[in-house]
Amino acid sequence: MTDKELRVKVAELCGWESFPLSDDYPNWWKKGKDERINWNYLPDYPNDLNAMHEAENTIHNESFDNPEWLEYLHNLDVVINQRRAHATARQRAEAFVLTMETK
Repeated sequence: MTDKELRVKVAELCGWESFPLSDDYPNWWKKGKDERINWNYLPDYPNDLNAMHEAENTIHNESFDNPEWLEYLHNLDVVINQRRAHATARQRAEAFVLTMETK
C-alpha cells in the first residue's frame, strides 16, 4: 500500500468517513457528529507515531489479555523483524490494518 492508501485505511478503521462538501471541496472527513476536518488534517498514520498510538488505543484497554490487542501484537511481529518498541509508524499502521480487517 502507498502511504496515502494506508493513511486512508487506518483512518476508516478508526471511524473516520470521507464526505464531499461539494465538487469544489471533495476532501473532507468526519468522525462522529462533531468532528469535521479537511484531508490535510487527517492524522498521518504511516509517518506519525503519535497518531498510531491513538489508533492503537482504539483496540487496547486496561486488560493485556484482550484478544484483539494480542492479535495486534502478533501482527506487529509479523510486519517487523526487530523489537516491537522500535516499530515505525508505518509498520504499526500495517499491523493495525491486518488486525482490524479480520474483525
